Amino acid sequence: MLYSQQYRIWDFWATSVDRTHHLFYLKAPRTGLPQSRHDQAVIGHAISTDWEHWVPQADALRPPLFPAWDDLALWTGSVIRSDTHWLMFYTGRDRRTRTQNIGVAESDDLSSWQRSSSEPILPPDPQWYVTASEESSETFTWRDPYAVRDAATGLHYLFIAAHDRRQVPGYSGAVAAAVSEDLRHWSLLPPVLSPGWFRDLEVPTVIQRQGRWYLYCSVKSDWYHPSNPFSEPRTTTLCFQSPNILGPYLPVAEAAECTPALWYACRPVYDEVRGYLLMGWRMGAEEGYADTPCSYGVDDPVPLCPPPKECG
Repeated sequence: MLYSQQYRIWDFWATSVDRTHHLFYLKAPRTGLPQSRHDQAVIGHAISTDWEHWVPQADALRPPLFPAWDDLALWTGSVIRSDTHWLMFYTGRDRRTRTQNIGVAESDDLSSWQRSSSEPILPPDPQWYVTASEESSETFTWRDPYAVRDAATGLHYLFIAAHDRRQVPGYSGAVAAAVSEDLRHWSLLPPVLSPGWFRDLEVPTVIQRQGRWYLYCSVKSDWYHPSNPFSEPRTTTLCFQSPNILGPYLPVAEAAECTPALWYACRPVYDEVRGYLLMGWRMGAEEGYADTPCSYGVDDPVPLCPPPKECG
């Protein structure tokens, strides 16, 4: 387990090279209320050979000096390999407006990272998405970029937590998509998931497994619209599936039952020997679990639930 008595640790993303697993994660001091971590987050880095025993490294990325678009806190992202180096897409917030934007950093070795641009990339297109000027900084959502390559086409996709302007305010949580040939120039697309059931769909993750695409995203128990099809609103990670990377994605009802009850922002990770595993961080006082042992730490993995047709 990745746990620290000094820091709260939560959302994470991973990649592997030669069976060394690199975990990037949000971290902030344990002092103060748990909610305070969101304004103090930096991106940590740890390595492991078994997904369980982690050796912390120097922080991957920290907010720059004021003024900058990401000078307050850094939030969730993902890492992907380009033809020449590694790219990290991440969320940043600034001290002046506290809004959310997406940026990119690059590295040759997964340890030393440099921002690729002094400005954010890929703002929301008002054709489909609510923009920062239309919502307060506390309700606006444009974060958690997850990058994935479609091996069949060679195209790259970014999946982003967003608000769909076509949905009822308060239940407009959606997953936006963008496509690129080179990981540098992006074209925004309509949402791939926008059910009108949730306030937000956080920390999207997309994998291909046995010929189908699976989209994982996380929700809080008080974000559900009464029309949602799930049996009981709870803070958890949900799964949706589609034969196509751009959807349409339909809910997998069994998926929440395969997610440990105390975990949030769960993500599948791939191990060359064990196959797909599921990891998540242990919720704590902010999520209503004040007595959770080792809260705000990334837990050891469990086998990823079989595809839906095999569940149960």
